[in-house]
Amino acid sequence: MVLHLRPLNEEEAKTIKKWSSSRTEAARVVQRATIIRLASEGLTVPHIAQTMGVGQKMVRLWLKRFAELGPVGLQDGRRTGSPPTYGAEVKARIIATAMTPPRELGLSFSNWTFERLATYVQEVMGIGMKRTRIFEILQAENGASASKKPDSLSESILNSPKSRTRKEA
Repeated sequence: MVLHLRPLNEEEAKTIKKWSSSRTEAARVVQRATIIRLASEGLTVPHIAQTMGVGQKMVRLWLKRFAELGPVGLQDGRRTGSPPTYGAEVKARIIATAMTPPRELGLSFSNWTFERLATYVQEVMGIGMKRTRIFEILQAENGASASKKPDSLSESILNSPKSRTRKEA
């Protein structure tokens, strides 16, 4: 079966030419645009595949996608990946706990250390999260909130000796 590319309109031809020679577009988009450009120049699927160093199946995929969607079809689609394991609500609970004085929670100490907070999150709150992930959440919040409000996460939590990750040690 011979697959022919429909004629490109002026706007499509301009976009394909720009993308196929771009040094700033993603490499995948450049490759896909080059496939379309070569097809518009009359090359066959096997010849395009050989020239580009890809399989004929890939060439056909992008020719069909272009025929259906035009240039926008050459862009990467949304990649969902796996859903976040811990949602915004869980993260907010951890941050709120870190910003609450331990005595207000009925604990015998007045300041959080990372170890104490991680233990509290895991054992008392029942959130089965790795300590490294808890630390990442606190670091992200501290970076986002430090410039916004004076009561950002205590540096003592983030700088306690046991809070350092292996990379930092």
